[in-house]
Amino acid sequence: MSDVTNNYGVGNYSAVDNSDSSSNSDFNNKVLSYIKNHKSINSLNQLLPEIKGLSHNGQLSMQTITNALLYADETLRNECNDSTIDSTARLVDKLTLQLLSVNMLVNNMTNKFISFQNEDDTDFL
Repeated sequence: MSDVTNNYGVGNYSAVDNSDSSSNSDFNNKVLSYIKNHKSINSLNQLLPEIKGLSHNGQLSMQTITNALLYADETLRNECNDSTIDSTARLVDKLTLQLLSVNMLVNNMTNKFISFQNEDDTDFL
């Protein structure tokens, strides 16, 4: 398993998630409950270490974290009616989008690196 680190201070997240769906559901509910009970979170930098602390072993994949935030975002939006989306739901929207953007950036950089490596290999043939 490899670890992923980025400029947002996110580290020690496993690249592979071997947990089953019931434990993922439990984790998603833990994250949702944490967000509902801790409305003082203002940034992704604050939230990610807290989410990591909710894991029983501290090893989380970025996919698991993203799925948990997407679940929390969807649940909070469904709990609010259309005319009164509260500040917590708006904040979770923002943080979820930021995390998805970071994941996309890391994936794009990885793909460019791999394709660059493959181009270098073919130059020597």
